[in-house]
Amino acid sequence: MKEFSIYKIYKGESLHYSVVCKTKKRAMELLDVTTTFMRDYGYANEPKTPGAIANPGKLYAYADSGLIFQHRRDLLRVSLPAEELHSVIDELYAKKYLDKSY
Repeated sequence: MKEFSIYKIYKGESLHYSVVCKTKKRAMELLDVTTTFMRDYGYANEPKTPGAIANPGKLYAYADSGLIFQHRRDLLRVSLPAEELHSVIDELYAKKYLDKSY
């Protein structure tokens, strides 16, 4: 098993996505990227994200910079399931805490 990782933008926030899988093809499906994107920007390492190791095949994400930290410093480099982190960002946008001009 390997941990496949990429950086992608979600609503103006740069997020680090990772997933633990057996195959690169499955990782690309979960990360929603093409072969070319994965080859040029992705990387594979030994698994180190605690949540991803415990739940292989589940997409995890964390933010290490961006406007999100003006309102939620508790999220700095905290790996969460991608859906949870997306919902936090969506909530901040809904409250107009983050700029929508991305």
